[in-house]
Amino acid sequence: MPELSSIEIDVSFNNQQIAFIDTFVKKNHAHFLEGDGCPEAWQALLAHALTGDVLPISAPTFRDPKPTETSSDDAVRTLVAEHVIQPGHGKAIEVPVGHILRIEQLVGAQCVDFNCFNLHDYKERLHVGRTRSIHGFHPTRGHFLWSSVPRERPMLYFLTDTANCHDTLYPYCSAGLYRNFFGIEKHTNCHEIQAEAQREYGLTPDDVHESFNLFMPTDIDTNGNPYIKRGTAVAGDHVEFYALFDVLAVPNVCGDDLAHYNNFSLKPVKASVLAPGGAEAAHLRSLEGEARTYSSPHLVGQPLKSDRALSKDPDYQPGFPHAHHGDLHPQPDAVRPIPAPTAGHLRQRPQCRPAVLPHGLDLPAPVLVTTPP
Repeated sequence: MPELSSIEIDVSFNNQQIAFIDTFVKKNHAHFLEGDGCPEAWQALLAHALTGDVLPISAPTFRDPKPTETSSDDAVRTLVAEHVIQPGHGKAIEVPVGHILRIEQLVGAQCVDFNCFNLHDYKERLHVGRTRSIHGFHPTRGHFLWSSVPRERPMLYFLTDTANCHDTLYPYCSAGLYRNFFGIEKHTNCHEIQAEAQREYGLTPDDVHESFNLFMPTDIDTNGNPYIKRGTAVAGDHVEFYALFDVLAVPNVCGDDLAHYNNFSLKPVKASVLAPGGAEAAHLRSLEGEARTYSSPHLVGQPLKSDRALSKDPDYQPGFPHAHHGDLHPQPDAVRPIPAPTAGHLRQRPQCRPAVLPHGLDLPAPVLVTTPP
């Protein structure tokens, strides 16, 4: 068979595909536009497609507006509001545009679930999936937290991160999780805590969205399965978010005291709203245009529901379920001495399972764990 040096292929495109390729070439491959211009660029792109190669698209990069000589330690800031959030509780906090939300560990190893809404349109909310697709599984300093479609724009700038252990893989824990899979009828859980905290602004349990899990270290194993690691945050670790427009931020103390990422206990955290000043404020203000730059030019063809602003209920009285202090704080008379295991000692993990699981699911057999010396 004779050796072929080239092959001619006829390829047809629709107008939408042509517009995309033209835009893609101009934005990502300007070097192809030299000389005859687009024909060479199109050929290169077609070669990528025909050989199955991934198009070399670079992820968006964002500059860090914070000057190196200005740190959060010496920045001029004014404390606007401060809340200590106790175990079993959350707090809905208004953060005006140009202000900073700081969430701080008071004890350490305490996961914080985080929801966020446009204060003037609750349907625009934090989009954890879009944030994950742009910045990866573990967003950190220098990244944005993005809002939901059809707006799909940066809503918060991740300004400071001393912990570097935040997660976008896992959903919040819920009453159904504990009941259906562990046989526990009443237990603190993030969904109920979030729903109660949001109720102060007229939102319902249906409005709780996928959480951004602060201070919860996770990873992916060799089989592609996510897992949660032991909590590593210590007292004083904190994150700071700069609001690009008015938002309602809702952090809550994660209610899972059965897991190592919370060190098997629930601890309070502190949330503060700060107004930056001086050089820091000037540099951060340059970020506010990012929300407009990336906003969607076309929302939807149908009219949107009106009356979507959030306002505080003056008659709201907190009613967090399972948040009795006697239930969540360690009790002196409940301490049980545990003998130190010896090398090679086998211990059985306590198994708590319901009699029947939904859809015929079953739990694996008890796991025997060899305790290391």
